[in-house]
Amino acid sequence: KKFFNFLLLYEDTILHYATFHGKNVICKYLLTKNCDPMKKNKRKKSPMDIAIDKKNIELVQIFSKFKISNNNANK
Repeated sequence: KKFFNFLLLYEDTILHYATFHGKNVICKYLLTKNCDPMKKNKRKKSPMDIAIDKKNIELVQIFSKFKISNNNANK
């Protein structure tokens, strides 16, 4: 229950949470389920922002590729 209260308080998605905790495999899976790495929470932070803050280069690269492929799909 405490976990979900935290997510609701800051309007974090599960992708925000997984990114913050460095769960790269879970983040990759969540992207396949259409989670948005650019969605901002109440603190104006996206999972991409969190990955940058945490210096998680692998996730920054994955999120960047996801953003590029989604932009191309929308054209």
